[in-house]
Amino acid sequence: DNQDMLVLLMLLAAPLVTSASGDGKTLIGAIVRLAVFLYAAEYVITRIERPVVGTAMASLAFASYLLVSAI
Repeated sequence: DNQDMLVLLMLLAAPLVTSASGDGKTLIGAIVRLAVFLYAAEYVITRIERPVVGTAMASLAFASYLLVSAI
């Protein structure tokens, strides 16, 4: 189910928000990036019919989110 995958992605991404809470700007930026990431992941997951491909695309999106957040 798509919602289960999004919940899992949110749980995986939540520590990034708390670890980035050095100041207000950083926290707000992390929350905005997380919201954009979740929207993009939901879009990709709902557009792909096969669960295996959807999971792979969501994992790729999460990896790219981690890469962008680290910069």
